Amino acid sequence: MGCFYIESPGMRQLLRRLRTRTFLDLTAASSVIRPGVAESGMMQEYIPRVRGESAKMPTHPLMREVMPETHGVMIYQEDVIKVAHRLAG
Repeated sequence: MGCFYIESPGMRQLLRRLRTRTFLDLTAASSVIRPGVAESGMMQEYIPRVRGESAKMPTHPLMREVMPETHGVMIYQEDVIKVAHRLAG
């Protein structure tokens, strides 16, 4: 395929499921496929939210407010810091 990291079958399948169109979508996909996020179940939450479908778990309003670009799902390390900072004041 010629594009390291996004050429694996798993990543290509994820990109199709997410309907990836932009560089920011690609960046999020590369984070959501990592073992920590994928094993925690956040990838399974992220996909339907991106597609506008209903997710299994309801989103706390604070999560959507703090992380609108990831639809309230912590997929980046910085997301954990944002939520902790907001909750702790």
